[in-house]
Amino acid sequence: RDNRIMRNINKILACLLALITCACAHVYAQESQQMSDSLMVYFHQGKSDFDPDFKGNGERYEKFISRLQNMSASEARRVAKVQIYSSASPEGSVAFNEKLAQNRAKSVIERMHGSLMFQDSIVFIQHITEDWEGLARLAENDPAVPSKAEAMAIIRDAADPDRKVRLQRLDEGRAWQYLYEKYFPQLRSFRIYVYV
Repeated sequence: RDNRIMRNINKILACLLALITCACAHVYAQESQQMSDSLMVYFHQGKSDFDPDFKGNGERYEKFISRLQNMSASEARRVAKVQIYSSASPEGSVAFNEKLAQNRAKSVIERMHGSLMFQDSIVFIQHITEDWEGLARLAENDPAVPSKAEAMAIIRDAADPDRKVRLQRLDEGRAWQYLYEKYFPQLRSFRIYVYV
């Protein structure tokens, strides 16, 4: 009986060791990935069409495609992950922004077809309906944001479904208008990151 118990304990320990080894290997693989290249595309407000003449989109896109097409075969095989983010700024309805973010990703990805081919298993796409986190990153070091402490608290309050209204009303709308003019255009975007 004691031998049987010891055998069971050894089996359990072996299984735990295997799980820990796999988990460590997964974490190491993630940590060892390095960003090799990236592209940012900007969009007109409320639009999802790729405009090559808007904010240098065309020039950045062509250079990005050229760099990846010039990768050697061995370099191409080393691509471990392709992460894509498409986003909308917070103005407008959630339903509209959700569709807008999806269509922005679709617009650029369709343009890339025929130029770049990545395995589906390494491509990850995230649609950011309203990029509040991006807004927080852009505004956090800007001392000129009106009523900054209150504005940043509202922006970071992801649990509040009314934060948009609260931000619009703060300081008679001054904070919203400042952010809208200075930072919202940068949130209407498509980003792709290539990791090796």
